[in-house]
Amino acid sequence: MEFIERPMRGRFLVRQGSIGWMVYDSELKGPAQIKKNGPFAEKLTKEKAEIIAQALTNQIRARSDDPAQSRCVKAAINAR
Repeated sequence: MEFIERPMRGRFLVRQGSIGWMVYDSELKGPAQIKKNGPFAEKLTKEKAEIIAQALTNQIRARSDDPAQSRCVKAAINAR
């Protein structure tokens, strides 16, 4: 039997909410939080939601790797 690989779905998905767009956290099953105890990534334009989703994904990848990457992530989040 041969298994066909499906692409892995990312943790953060851009979805249309009731008002605007949101970044959905599939691990927490709800809107993503930009920072711990911070605002939720909802009621955004599609472009801003995509930027934040990419920044959150990069933040997870670079959590302890590269301080320069962490600064780029913070800059993208603050652009909101």
